[in-house]
Amino acid sequence: MRPSLVSSAIALSLLLGLPSSARAGWVLDWNLAAQDASLGSGEIAPEAARSLAILHAAMYDAVNAISGGYTQFYVNTPAPLGANESAAAAAAAKTVLDQLYPTYSSTWDTLYSNELATIADSSAKTDGINWGSSVGTQIYNWRLSDGASSAAATPYSPVSANGRWGPTPNVYTPYNYLNPPLLPGWRDVTPFGMNQTNQFRPSGMVALTSTQYASDYNEVFTMGAAIGSGRSADQTTQAYYWADLPGHATQVAHWNTIAGALLGPGANLATEARVMAALNVSLADAAIAAWDAKYASTAGTDFDTWRPVAAITYGDDDNNPATFGDFLAGTVAGWNPLIDAPPTPEYISDVAAVSGAAGAILKHYFGDVGFSALGDSDGNGSLDTLRSFGSISDAMNEAAGAGVLAGTNFRTSTNDGLSTGQTVGDWTTSNYFLPVPEPSSALLGVTMIVLGLVRRRRVAVGGPE
Repeated sequence: MRPSLVSSAIALSLLLGLPSSARAGWVLDWNLAAQDASLGSGEIAPEAARSLAILHAAMYDAVNAISGGYTQFYVNTPAPLGANESAAAAAAAKTVLDQLYPTYSSTWDTLYSNELATIADSSAKTDGINWGSSVGTQIYNWRLSDGASSAAATPYSPVSANGRWGPTPNVYTPYNYLNPPLLPGWRDVTPFGMNQTNQFRPSGMVALTSTQYASDYNEVFTMGAAIGSGRSADQTTQAYYWADLPGHATQVAHWNTIAGALLGPGANLATEARVMAALNVSLADAAIAAWDAKYASTAGTDFDTWRPVAAITYGDDDNNPATFGDFLAGTVAGWNPLIDAPPTPEYISDVAAVSGAAGAILKHYFGDVGFSALGDSDGNGSLDTLRSFGSISDAMNEAAGAGVLAGTNFRTSTNDGLSTGQTVGDWTTSNYFLPVPEPSSALLGVTMIVLGLVRRRRVAVGGPE
């Protein structure tokens, strides 16, 4: 049976040495519940990232407008004075999730009622609820026209040419080669924080005739094969651990769970809201950037590129003397990847892009700390292996390179995906969720003088106060 993401997070917190009795903050409660809804709804990584970004942008703006100290993300109107920030957080979350996952309304109702029951009735509570609901509505309405709803139906026709992507076999029904490519229109989804979808578009896949392509080709041919590969047992575990398999938690959920555990029980509501908003805005934009590169067929032949199984099938026809093909690749008699590739163009690796963004955000807030986390070692969906990482960088780099070991990606694609994701994460922390500068002593002095003059004038006009 698939474990819930809540139990996964508890397991990770225990491995990090956190008290077993610690209860996650409200932001993390809603995050874990949303992850389960996303998984149950069958969302793939870009969709899951968008949903969590909407949720956490709403919670952040609702909380930060009350607690202060940082720039707002989208909603810039002031919150009611004295509004309860916990009530605002819960109301913002419920408002968004009722719209994103209406079939889970009973889950949202229960969580919302349980949390609000811990807050004494007051005008502050009422103001917080009304404020959070307003923020949630504004964030959700902002994203209604972002293009996500039409992304799956966007027309896309594969180009029949060496080096270009085409459908490949897949044992997973949702990814079967008879099905259309995944979300070709996601390349046009409005970003959350980036200025435009192609803002960080990488340079493109190397030419088929290049030395680098031959190196990439031969590496994945050797290391990514299902049978007779050069992988170690640990490298096989890495491939499954970081794989985005249908029906399993996405990399977006994986990095969210890691972030929640790194926050731990000591983080306050405002800190939780800020970190999780920065993380998920970055993950959503990294996925958009990856999809932009995948389906950028108009940008030239360096994009919209074929998967290794197709490349190996036509390896004798790519005009590169250093590659040797297997025309039976993709059949039971030929070369096959360890894990079947999803039906999307290969360049760039979206797992690498998402992991690069996550790594950049988590290092920004926590430093390059180490951690241990449970994961799936063989693709059956159970948390059956513990991996320890000396640093967030180590985990990020391992995640990015896992596609080569799985036989689904070339090294250039994973490297460029990782770099793109890191750039997206750095952009987020450089432009959003920034500390509001403290007023200078001179400005405070002027303010006090003005207030003093106003007070004296009132005394002179109205008599003693």
